[in-house]
Formats: sequence, structure tokens, C-alpha cells
Amino acid sequence: MVQTLFSNAGVFLEKYIRRARHVEVQVFGDGAGRVIEFGERECSVQRRHQKVLEEAGSPFIARHPELGREMRQAAIRLCELIQYRSAGTVEFIVDDDSASFCFLELNSRIQVEHAVTSVPFLRSHRSPFVVLNPGGIPPRHAYSARSSGLGSTSLR
Repeated sequence: MVQTLFSNAGVFLEKYIRRARHVEVQVFGDGAGRVIEFGERECSVQRRHQKVLEEAGSPFIARHPELGREMRQAAIRLCELIQYRSAGTVEFIVDDDSASFCFLELNSRIQVEHAVTSVPFLRSHRSPFVVLNPGGIPPRHAYSARSSGLGSTSLR
């Protein structure tokens, strides 16, 4: 049946990552091979595969800055290779224990999370835009949360 459905009877195995994080890199490409990144955000807090809390920049990446540089460069290289033209998100799974990462997917569209990633970028580049900084949020950091109409008993 697999051969019929996919024209390939091979088996695809994914590595099991015991403690995983979901980290995304926001990218913009011009279609001619020029790509920039706007930083990363962590989207590890999820419910039923839906992001509940986005945090930019990622606290895990803040503790592993070289990993962040590698991930951002990997996102840029991927988009340069395919001459990406749009705003998008390169998603990675990060192993919390080994601080290694692997590619998850490229979302080739603007996402609601793009705004939360842009706030730290705007703050760090003396943007003409007014960006409010409520007390306690460090520079180059922003949060975005989604609420649900579900009661507390349905969150279990």
C-alpha cells in the first residue's frame, strides 16, 4: 500500500529527542539569493501541537549563543540555496540535553509569531518605531501568548 500511495516503499525514521525544544528563525528573502534573518523565537510551550507561548529571543539560545549563530546561519543557507522570496520561518527541533538541532520545516508565509520576533530586532537597531517595554522584560526580548476558551479542567 505504501508503494502505491507514495511511489516509494521505503521507511522514514526520525530520531527520538527526549527533551526537545521548538525554536524558529524568522527569514526574509528577495528571490535572488539574498536572505536576512530577524532572530529566533522559542515556541516550546504548546498544547495539542498549537503554540501557546512564543518567546523571542529564546532563553535556551541565550545560554548557548554559538548554537543560535549556527541555527541562524543554517536558516540563511537553506533560503539562499532555494532563492527564497518572501517572509518565512525556518523551524528547528533542539535537543535540550546535547544542544544540537535538526531541521523541522520551512513555513513560507507570514505567521502571527512574526511580530514577537520583530520587537527585539527593532529595539536593538534604534528603530523609529515606538516599542513599549513593560518593566521586567529584558532588552532584545518579547513575549506573545494565545488564550483559549477552554476551562481549566480541559487543559489536563
